[in-house]
Amino acid sequence: MLGLDGATYNVLTPAFEAGHMPRLKSLLDRGAQGVLTSTVPPYTPPGWTSIFTGVNPGRHGIFGFTLGHAQDPRGLVRLDRVRAPAIWNAAAAQGARMGLFNIPMTYPAPPVDGWAVSGMLTPEGGGDTPENFTWPAELSARLARTVGRYEIDVEVNYDEDWKSTAILDRLSANLERKRRALHLLLEESSDVAILFAVLEAPDRLMHCHYKYIDPRCEHFSQPAAEPIRARVWDFFDEMDAVVADLLSWAGPDGFVVSMSDHGFGPKDKVVNVNLLLRQWGLLSVGGVGAVGSSSGLRRAARRVKSVVPRTVWRRAKGAAHAAVDWSRTQAFSAPNPQQGIYVNVQGREPHGIVAAADVERVRDEITERFHELTDPAD
Repeated sequence: MLGLDGATYNVLTPAFEAGHMPRLKSLLDRGAQGVLTSTVPPYTPPGWTSIFTGVNPGRHGIFGFTLGHAQDPRGLVRLDRVRAPAIWNAAAAQGARMGLFNIPMTYPAPPVDGWAVSGMLTPEGGGDTPENFTWPAELSARLARTVGRYEIDVEVNYDEDWKSTAILDRLSANLERKRRALHLLLEESSDVAILFAVLEAPDRLMHCHYKYIDPRCEHFSQPAAEPIRARVWDFFDEMDAVVADLLSWAGPDGFVVSMSDHGFGPKDKVVNVNLLLRQWGLLSVGGVGAVGSSSGLRRAARRVKSVVPRTVWRRAKGAAHAAVDWSRTQAFSAPNPQQGIYVNVQGREPHGIVAAADVERVRDEITERFHELTDPAD
């Protein structure tokens, strides 16, 4: 099982047409392929959790990167919060040894008949090799001896990394360490019946450079695009070398399934859900949030946003979100890492006001209003 986080035909097709990733292209050409529908929401945490459990987010309980919501934050998602059995549980029940490598949302590493190296959302301890990220536990020391400091994920600076190829250099170094780690694991435990490995690099890369890959984006034809695109294609070939390693391990009689958690595309418009809830009388704000509610001030804020640093703007935006008047709020939208709209239910939320008997009414009103929502441009 080969996971490519954030892979999409919008990017793979141009890569194939330019002569890159020949092993992956050959794999797809020899088998069945297609565009799949992602989870709701189409997002990394519910996506990968649905892939390894086989059930939707309503059953496994993972909707975002963090638990809780704006009123009741509870930290990062962990594997032990997943409410459904996983494919490795099914494999163990049938006596099949399994290797798990770099799968998001698998920290702490699950005890499996085989081995496991956890992926995205593993706490990395300030740059040192993380703890409790392997099963068995002593496997982490062997990995560190082989590759040096083992790095789970590459941190992306979304304010800067789109400007250059620096992110590609970091991804390349990380991919080489992971490739050596995989070699070690498969040499020492070649008897696993199922290998599930994920490469998260396509997602990190496309968050920064998608605009230079998709011809539909205006940045595609800018002068800076061509050198960045050339470096992107080189990195795609580096990923293809890892794909070749895995196909070689599987052998001519092996079965290979590749998948992604979601695709990518241009972001043209955004809906401010909390602003809609406020307009519908379901959310109330005070202080700085109320001050920012007039259309004139919103226009001024857009002008300010164009000149102030993004970090300053995010702090100001966070202050506005913190100004929700919970005593007069029936429903609210969570920040992006959590996803969803929450009814402010008495007895469940710290500042809940909606009686249990009224939850369905509030939920149905929100659903109906969203069905009626139209794009003012068309």
